Parts: sequence; structure tokens; C-alpha cells
Amino acid sequence: MELSVSQNIIRQYEPANALVISILLEFSCILCIGLIIYFGNKMTAKSVGTFIGTLIAVLDICVSNDWLDWAYGFSPVSLTQLELFHGFASKWGINLAYAEKFFMIATVSLGVLCVAANYKEKVISRISRRHIHGRQM
Repeated sequence: MELSVSQNIIRQYEPANALVISILLEFSCILCIGLIIYFGNKMTAKSVGTFIGTLIAVLDICVSNDWLDWAYGFSPVSLTQLELFHGFASKWGINLAYAEKFFMIATVSLGVLCVAANYKEKVISRISRRHIHGRQM
């Protein structure tokens, strides 16, 4: 089996750096999609999050085949590809720094939402008890 590597990647990165950056980007993508799945499943008590996570992965195919170039900026799967940063997407400001910011903001935001989702039942029960006992906010 032969693996091909783009000449842009060979020119821009040392092999070890490319490997480390790729692994970190892929880990960030998997983490974001996993948090989306967890949040969706926790909030709905059904497998809605799993459907959303699958949809995100499948929509990447649409982004790469059919959609406008700027859509790459919102596709976590596309943002894991080093080749993307040195091609046509750079005219939209999509580069390695953008991907780092995207994944950091997404991970922190989704992490906060997942923590909040764990307290959903507690908040709902407190609100419903206040209404039952006649105390309203």
C-alpha cells in the first residue's frame, strides 16, 4: 500500500511536525463530535446526539463535493486536513491558526454545555417544585 503526501505539506512542515499537528487536529475533531453526541443524547434522553454527530461527518462529504469554499470553516472533519490550509481555503482565512481557535472555542463551549446538561433534571425539578408549592420566580 502506498500513501501519498501532498507537496504542499512536504514544503510547509517537517514530517514529525506534520504528524503531531495531524494527530492533535484529529483528536480535537473527535472530541468535538463526541461532545456534540453526548450533549444531544443527554438533553433529549434519546440518541439524537448520535444522529447529529453522524450528520456532521456525512455533511463533510457535501462540503468537499458541492458547497462553497467558505463552508470548510465550519466542518470539523475538513479542518483536520493539513492540505486544506495551503490551498483554496486560505483565501477565506482558513488556516492552521483558524483551526486551532475553532477547536478550542468549540471544545470549551461544548464542554460547558455538557456540564450544564448534567444538571438539567435538577434545575427542572426545582422549578417544578416551586410551581407546585405556589412559589413562582
